[in-house]
Amino acid sequence: MVLGVAVSFGACALGTDYSFDKIEIKRSWVRRVAPKSELTSNEVSQASSPIVLEGGNIIQGTNFGGISEFTFYGRKVWSLEDEIANVSGDQSVYKNFLFFGTEDRKVYAFDRSEKKILWSVDLQSAVSTISNFKNGAISILTTRGQIYSLNAADGSVRWTKYLPGRKDLTIYGGPKPIAFKNQILAAFPNGSVVSFDSESGKSKWSLNLPGAQKFEDADFMLLTGNDDFFVGVYDEALYKINPSNGSILWQAFEKPVGDFEVHLGKIYFASKDGDLVILEASSGKLVSKKKFFRGIGGRPLFINEFMIVSDSKGPITAYDSKSFKLVDTYDLISPVSTNIVSNRKGTKFYFISDKGYLYSLGLR
Repeated sequence: MVLGVAVSFGACALGTDYSFDKIEIKRSWVRRVAPKSELTSNEVSQASSPIVLEGGNIIQGTNFGGISEFTFYGRKVWSLEDEIANVSGDQSVYKNFLFFGTEDRKVYAFDRSEKKILWSVDLQSAVSTISNFKNGAISILTTRGQIYSLNAADGSVRWTKYLPGRKDLTIYGGPKPIAFKNQILAAFPNGSVVSFDSESGKSKWSLNLPGAQKFEDADFMLLTGNDDFFVGVYDEALYKINPSNGSILWQAFEKPVGDFEVHLGKIYFASKDGDLVILEASSGKLVSKKKFFRGIGGRPLFINEFMIVSDSKGPITAYDSKSFKLVDTYDLISPVSTNIVSNRKGTKFYFISDKGYLYSLGLR
């Protein structure tokens, strides 16, 4: 059910083939990916964001429902929910190959075209997240702050490193290691951001984030296509760092509570105060803060001239990204529990609700 008023923008071009007199958020399909009707708060917090592939298919892995691939139209292509029901953290895709981890300390490589598991390897702790594929390898961050570099062809361990943080801390949904040139950029629960040589695992540079008062662990990382590197500490600060040498270019104490989005030279994120904070990406200078009285649920998503955000209480809302005028609101049965994602090519976007439903919505 769509609530709110759709604001007319005349003939707004969305994509290549379509134009509309008014823009609304419409549901394309919904699929249940949780095997039970009620999820614990721990299960909800560990849900990973959908992966939207170049061709339009969607991969969704959850610790409460295995891992599956859906077509653009919502048809299930394959599923490992019977074989593997405890997927842990984010996944990584390279061409037809999918890499994912589980809570029973395993990492798997899966051939999507052949629909078969190619290899699995045992680790010392559960997988928190997996890096992008680069130079024949993937990097794994575990829930105990350990990082592995694995050969993507067979799962053999190239090297492993561990930086101890608080001993009582278990990481779920920690920042994904980033393969950058000949480096692996990683963040740890003791507040360290480290660049490892991707071949040897030797540290190229290491940085302890300064100024944090309440928390010290780095929770969020983003590397843009322009090699701008951002790191955030929950409810504390956002840092821009030179990825080549680890020097801090600027820091902003704006209490980030989730991932960031960079759009047209500005960086957007939700704050602990319920604001959408907008900074100049080059300087860290505050552009503006937009108050969301019920709180913003995560990083915004930009589709053409529109900004999509989730409300902490449930609704999905579209705004004009320049004027911030309300375009439309789509009401949900339960709040969004992941980032809202798209493949940047069309007007559809996807997310998981905290009741275990995968949603496909779109602007029409």
